[in-house]
Formats: sequence, C-alpha cells, structure tokens
Amino acid sequence: MKLDRFHAVIGRQPIDGAMTLRTPVSDPDVDLRLTGTVDLADVRRTVKLEQVNELTGRVAADIAVRTRLSFIDRKQYDRIAARGTVDITGLSVKSAELPHPLAIDEASLRLSPQRAELRSLSGKIGSSDLRLSGSLDNLVPFVLRGDPLRASATFASQRFDLNEWRSDDSLEVIPVPANVDLALQATVDELKYGKMTMTNVRGGLRVKDSRATLESFTMNTLGGEIGVTGFYETTNVERPTFDIDLRMRAVDIPTAFAALTTVQTLAPVARYARGTVSTDLHLTGPLGKDLTPVFTVLDGKGSLRTSGLALEGLPALGKVADALKLERLRNPTLDSIRASVQIREGRVHLNPFTVRAGPLNMGVAGSHGIDQSMQYTLNLRVPRSELGADANRVVASLISRAGKTGLNLQAADTVALDIKLGGTVTNPTVQTNLADVVASAGQSVKAAAEQAVAERVDSVKAKADSAAAEAKRKAQAEAERLIAEAEKQAAAVRTEAQRLAETVRREGNERADTLVARATNPLAQAAARAAADRLRKESSNRADQIIREADQKAADLVAEARRKAGLPPSH
Repeated sequence: MKLDRFHAVIGRQPIDGAMTLRTPVSDPDVDLRLTGTVDLADVRRTVKLEQVNELTGRVAADIAVRTRLSFIDRKQYDRIAARGTVDITGLSVKSAELPHPLAIDEASLRLSPQRAELRSLSGKIGSSDLRLSGSLDNLVPFVLRGDPLRASATFASQRFDLNEWRSDDSLEVIPVPANVDLALQATVDELKYGKMTMTNVRGGLRVKDSRATLESFTMNTLGGEIGVTGFYETTNVERPTFDIDLRMRAVDIPTAFAALTTVQTLAPVARYARGTVSTDLHLTGPLGKDLTPVFTVLDGKGSLRTSGLALEGLPALGKVADALKLERLRNPTLDSIRASVQIREGRVHLNPFTVRAGPLNMGVAGSHGIDQSMQYTLNLRVPRSELGADANRVVASLISRAGKTGLNLQAADTVALDIKLGGTVTNPTVQTNLADVVASAGQSVKAAAEQAVAERVDSVKAKADSAAAEAKRKAQAEAERLIAEAEKQAAAVRTEAQRLAETVRREGNERADTLVARATNPLAQAAARAAADRLRKESSNRADQIIREADQKAADLVAEARRKAGLPPSH
C-alpha cells in the first residue's frame, strides 16, 4: 500500500505528506513523511477543542519516520528511524486544564534516531519567564512503552514564582516519576516560594528512581546565604521522605522566623531574637501531605553560631529578671554563641554552652519540644557589684529560706544562681536551686572570713614585732655607721699608702738615673747601670710592701667594725 502524496489545507496553511505501508498483515512496515505549517488559531476555529479558551501560534514540522511493528513489539527501538524538525513560534494557550497561561515565544526541536534535541525554548508560564535547552534520549520507547526517559537540560529564568503552582496556599505531595532520569542545571535570578524571595539561585537537580536530588543548590535569601544538598523521595507517595544538609550563613533571624514554618517550630525563641545566625544542619525524616516535615519523628544534628544576639521580651528571662530583681536579664544582648544541637523524638536538645550577657556569665543546657514545652537550666554567675539592694534582699531571702542565716552576701565576689526553666516558651515557670545559691554564697563568705582572720593575725603579729623591728633597725643603723666609718678610714689608709708608694718609686728611679748620669767611662757606666737596676727594684719592692701593709690595716679596721656590729666577717 502506497500513498504517494497527501495534501491538506488548514486555514491558509498547507500540509503535505506521503506514506508507504508494506506487509500490512504479517509485520506492518510503515514509512511516513509529513511536512507543513499549522496556524493553531485555524485549528481552533476548525476543530472544537473542549476546555481550550485560547490557542494561537504557528507550528512548522518536517518529520520522517520508518519502522516495523515487530521493532516495537520486541523493543528494538534503536531500529526505529525518526528524524526531522519541529519549530514553534508565538504559541499561546489558555485552558481550564492549565493553572496559568502558557506562552512560547520560540522553540526549536530536532529529531534523530538517537534523541530529540531541544535546541532552544523561551517563553512564559503565568508570570514566570523561562529559557530551556537540552536533549531527550529514548523518547520513542518512553512514548510507546513507558520505558525510562533519559534527559539533560539547562533551565534559566529572570523571575520564577512557585507560588502560582500552589493551591489554597498549601502544598501537596508531588510524585517524582520513577521512569525519568533527568539532569538539570538551573539558574534563576529571582525565585519566589511561600514568603521567601530568593536571588542568585544556582545548582543542579537530578530526578531518578522517584527521587529528586538537589546538588549544591545555593541562593541568597533571608538577608544571608543558604546552601542545600539532599533529596526528596516519593517511593511511597503516601509517605514522602527527605534528607538534606542545610548550610545558612548570616541569615536574619526575624525574617527567617516570619518566613519559615520549620524555624517557628524548631526555634520558637527566634520570635524574640534580633541578630543573625549561621548554621550547619543535617535533617532527615518523613514529610506530611502538605510537604511539611513530620516533626515528631524528625532526626537532625548540627551547630549554630550567632554574634551580638539581642533578646527582647522573652517571657522566661522576664520572669527570671522579676524573680531575682536583675533588670539586665530582661532584654539582654548576648555575646557570640557557639552551640551544637540534636533533634530527636520531637525535641530540640542544646548541648551545654556558655555565653556572656555584659558582666553576667550564663551557662545554658536543656531542650524544648515542638509542643513549645521546655526544660532548661541556666547557670548564672553574677558579680557582687551587679547586685543592687533589691537583688541583695532577694538572694539573702533565698538563703534564709534554705536555713542558712548569718551569711554576709556582700563578702562574696560572685554569686552563683542556678535557675530551672519549665512550662512553655510563652508561659514559662522559674525555679531557683537554693542549695546551689547557699553553697556559692557560703563558700565566698567563708573565703572572705578566712581572709579577714588572716589579716587580723598579721596585724597583731606586726604590732608585736614592731619594737623588735625598731631596735633591730637602730642596731642595723649603728652597725652600718661603724662599718661606714671603718671603710672610710680604710680608704684613707689605702690612699696614703698609694701616695707613699708612688713617692718611694719616684725617688728610687731618680737616684738610679743620677748614678748612671755621673759615670764617665764605660766601666763606670756599666757599674752605674747595675747599681741603678738594683735601686729601682728595691724601690719597687718597698712600694709594694707599703701597699700590702696598708691593705691589711684597712681590712683589719673593717673587720673590727663588723665584729663590734655583730656581723660575720666579709669574704
């Protein structure tokens, strides 16, 4: 069977084709070619299309397909020869079946036996613009037999509003197809989702085996930066699950609390906080039908960091401030916080950490639940200087009620106050651990008392030793006077001896020089020089002896003075 030429006109646009059919009974062999342009507005005027309110645009196609039925039955899709082009321009569709109008400015599809290549597509859906390119592998088996569709694509948009796909302001479970293997690289300049506006959105999306995986997805939002890596899985559509690593950097806490249900549930204290937070969290668990995590079985762990965190109107700290008359605790500004967190069985557990609130030191540990209940312990260390009259009376009253009277609180440099917080975040209870208060105050007072006793003992001892010390001082002064006088005399003896020794050497040298000068002949000169040398040597020896005798006399004078002063001889 052969149809050499098929020709039709829809509106003013012709469509031409040809078909050859061989062995129609045993194994139909079809060779089909179709070319032409269709004005979709003409189609809508010609054919009644239910639920379609608007259809315009042009589709130009040039397609050729040759295959046998046996190829399809045996899944020999690689033997199906399909090639051609499909180009779309100015497409606009409004239908009751579509939640928002679809407009395609242009799209170009190229078919080959191996794949369908979407060279370009640009358009809008609702208020969102999009640009798409990529390729589809295994298209024919996917269409004919439902075999897995393999695809890769890049997606870009200047502005994309996901809220337009929400119904009644709530999300529903979106099944991830099991027979699609899609790798997508996405770039969105501005993305809206719920109350969040995200900019500079970048990352990869992999859809495979009923799992959608985000790969290094980053975005700027909530005043900071957020990075997400993880997956959303619908193997069981009735119980979708997720597993993500969440990285937040310098996110504004009030903005995050207002926008994210997860923050409102897991961190209710954020309602009263001002500042930024950075976190690294790993979260895993099931999702509800509205795609909200099932918090009662949520598992997670990670860390958080803040700097310059201000708490305003937190009921728990307000009650602590009222109970202890410490106004600094009512709306404190906390130094940087470094803490680790664990999430299990519907509760968020904060591992112990310490933070400063001005001069106060505060240790924090405990947990709170998704039901807003809390069980926390605050270990306060309050400098005595921070305790005003009212606070002093309160703490003294606590000590008195504990049966420990007579403690002078003002003697303690620091008072330890252990506070247990219970109830709920909005309606807390405050309990003071009296034993720890007493122990802290008692230890400080005891230390102060022991110091006072030691100071009194030292004072008495000082008075008792005063007379002896004065006598010793006078004796020391007299000894120093005797020794100084002796050393003065010794110095005079040494100076006189040095002067005398120099005189003896000079006179001896002068006499020796005179002897040599008076000699007139060689024999007399030789005898004079020998006599002069002996004279110089004798003069030098005599001078040395004078100095030695003077040194000994000076040493004896000092030694006698030290003996009279009761001091040991000097060496």
